[in-house]
Amino acid sequence: MTTQAEMLMALHEFVGEWDVTQKIWSGPNATPSINRGKTKCTTLLGGAATLMITEMETSNFKGVALMTYNPKLGRYDMAFIDCISDEGIALMQGEHKPAAAADHLRAEFGKMATQAREWRMVGVGEGGEADGVDALAANVTSNAVPACLSGSVVKETALAENVSADDLAPTFRMVENKISDDHWVLDFFLGGTLVQQNSFVRAGH
Repeated sequence: MTTQAEMLMALHEFVGEWDVTQKIWSGPNATPSINRGKTKCTTLLGGAATLMITEMETSNFKGVALMTYNPKLGRYDMAFIDCISDEGIALMQGEHKPAAAADHLRAEFGKMATQAREWRMVGVGEGGEADGVDALAANVTSNAVPACLSGSVVKETALAENVSADDLAPTFRMVENKISDDHWVLDFFLGGTLVQQNSFVRAGH
């Protein structure tokens, strides 16, 4: 059985300073815009939580994520805030989901690329439906722009997938992929479309 300490230690793998390359697609067939910046991740409360601060140097994006493991409910919890959202603090829930990374990552980085965790907005289940479990779900509206994404990305992706933006936004998910101890890739999906990718390489490597 996986212990709370083991689940917290999994978050600690990301502790350190990182160089970030961010790709954002305005639509499924668009050429991505590329930004670069820095991320610093530290532990808090004796390792009970991790704090990640990201500042992009080629755009105005700044974001802060506070993460921990919830042993009572058997999940990860995250509170996220950034400088582009008008939704205040975004609450997300994460699941330990080890598996082979998606095909596009394995093609680029090889078979060692593995999926580690998957995150969704609080109150939204795997199919995009409200799970009705967490009282905080009331704060998540169907037309909320997901954390980290601009409204234009949601709109263009909705047009490409032939659905409304209101229906698409709750399908937002983030997938953490470990390439190596010094390289992680975070994929952002709306529906079945990859809309953003953050590649983290440990500083000095």
